[in-house]
Amino acid sequence: MTRKAPFFFFYLLLCAVGWGQDTPDSLDKLLSAHPGRDTVRLKLLNAAAFDAYFTDPEKGVKYANEAIGLARALNTGTGLSVALRTRGLNYYSLGKDSLALEAYGESLKQARSAGDSQSVGKTLHAMGLIYNGRSVYDSAIDYHTQALRIFKQIKDENSAANAANSLGINYLYLGDFPRAIESYQQALDIYTAGRNKKGVGQVYTNMGIVYRRMLDFRKAIEYDKKALDIYSLSAEDLLPRANVLANLANIYDDMGDGQRALSFYDSAMAICESIRNSRGIASNSLNKGIVYNGLGEYDSAFLYLNKGLGLYRQLGDKNSMSIALSELGKAVLHAPEKILVKRGMNPGKRRETANRLNREALRLAEEIEAIENQRDVWEILARTYEEQGNAAGALDAYKHYLVLKDSILNDSTKQRITRLTMQYEQEKKAAQQEAGFEKRQAVAAAELSRQRWLTGLVAVVLVLFAGTSLAIFLLYKRRQEAKRRYEKAELEMKALRSQMNPHFIFNSLNSVRDYMVRHRTEEAGEYLGRFAGLMRLILENSERKEVPISDDIAAMKLYVELESMRLHNSFRYRITVDESIDTDSTYIPPLILQPFIENSIWHGLAGKKGGGELVVGIHKINDMLCCVVEDNGQGRKASGNGERKSYGTKITAERIGMFNNASMKVIDLEQGTRVEIWLPLMIA
Repeated sequence: MTRKAPFFFFYLLLCAVGWGQDTPDSLDKLLSAHPGRDTVRLKLLNAAAFDAYFTDPEKGVKYANEAIGLARALNTGTGLSVALRTRGLNYYSLGKDSLALEAYGESLKQARSAGDSQSVGKTLHAMGLIYNGRSVYDSAIDYHTQALRIFKQIKDENSAANAANSLGINYLYLGDFPRAIESYQQALDIYTAGRNKKGVGQVYTNMGIVYRRMLDFRKAIEYDKKALDIYSLSAEDLLPRANVLANLANIYDDMGDGQRALSFYDSAMAICESIRNSRGIASNSLNKGIVYNGLGEYDSAFLYLNKGLGLYRQLGDKNSMSIALSELGKAVLHAPEKILVKRGMNPGKRRETANRLNREALRLAEEIEAIENQRDVWEILARTYEEQGNAAGALDAYKHYLVLKDSILNDSTKQRITRLTMQYEQEKKAAQQEAGFEKRQAVAAAELSRQRWLTGLVAVVLVLFAGTSLAIFLLYKRRQEAKRRYEKAELEMKALRSQMNPHFIFNSLNSVRDYMVRHRTEEAGEYLGRFAGLMRLILENSERKEVPISDDIAAMKLYVELESMRLHNSFRYRITVDESIDTDSTYIPPLILQPFIENSIWHGLAGKKGGGELVVGIHKINDMLCCVVEDNGQGRKASGNGERKSYGTKITAERIGMFNNASMKVIDLEQGTRVEIWLPLMIA
């Protein structure tokens, strides 16, 4: 999974000051209507400074400075503490962390002097955000823990939830997924109980990031879409909306859909530029560079990676600097010579330049104890050393990579996360049941008085029921027959999988063995990673009657990529979907195309010498889906597969027959074979 710039965890910065209640325009009007230098104007200035953080932080600094002067003139310690904190918040948004920390330090001093515990807690929380941005996670956790303790003591539930959410983000940066999940669930409980929709949306955003890191893309998209549904296009929702859009871009990039990822990054970037949010601009620039790197568009990759690196150097964010440096190292290794010359680099020294960039990235990652960054840089170094012919260096780097990989996501970690999730769901269900019991007791007396009236009504219903029973019974019999036919096809499909999997696993393991024998450990690691991802998707999808097209395409891509690697990239492939199809809300029977793709590769393309191509297309025509699998291989007759129908395609034909108006056609082309499957359009 490609690393991304980490800005788009959603920190609940709102707790650093308080929740805004008015729009910026209405606050400007209120300030104009109240020129008097009193506590009312002070509160309006602080509110305006806070709201400007989302839309115009430079203007927010001006409001905060006026509030500071007025608070000192009025000699109000609490008001001064809030004004200093709003100045720090706007400096933070502008990327001026040193000035932000200076303002927070003065705010903390004033709050303690005034005995204002709530202000102390909010300032500590805000300081924790600065240290996280600088990748000093131990200090960030310490400040957030202090803030959480204070909020619990004063029973400020909303701020306690904000601090718990921020703790979860720090734990996630350190690769401690169980503690991250635990902290997020604590925050979610509080927000849900308080009916704080925006708080819930912000935790949903961060939970989506956890599941992306766990490679559970379906669940990650589910959480992000829940969050996106909560955020509107109002000024105060723009920054969190940008967060969610960028997280969705991250997921689609991890799924191999780089163009769709770029579209989401562009949307997020436009919002961040409109509100002049420096961290958002830096994050989206770096992430776009990473996507262009993966697409092989190196000129654009260098442009955006260098832009992101420069911005993060100004912000002092070592974690993101580490990511940018290692991605630049990858670009230097693979970019064409003319692009390197254009960028002022010597193509003859590309490996030395890449090693220098990756070593600097590794130094920063080790300095801040960012385990995931260290893991990814070691993997890149292993590949670089192997290309240089440095077998000892490659082996040492790969060992480091494996140790860090296992430490981040081992079985005990997964089990702990599952246990915490189940515990959270059980506690939530118990709370709901308790609330339901109290409600039932409250209505029991009223229900008792209605029983006599209901007795007469039941008698009438029974007469009507008797008259319709026969018709319902006949309908039931017909449905049961259809259900049995469907269940038969499903059982046969599961039997097919149980026969297919050992054969496929055998070939895959042989490929891994071949890589290892030839000392190509990075290819072996990449192959195993994709193989594990495919097995997980097959197991998940096989339990469902229909899956989103995006899920089926993810499994399809992994299968084709594995077969392409096994056959030494002897064929090309394309998977296209009409733009009018929403792949997340349009459903398809799982693995419906897989037997035909397998036939194309094994019987059509495997025996073709060069120029092999597999094309899979999904098109929307009226209220039907037309799914096409086409190859330019040797055809059914030449492969000996023309007269017999495989067990897999036979079962698939039966599955297709379960749907109204569905059909399947196999067409022999002059060069190759084309399969067309027509299915009814299914939209969630």
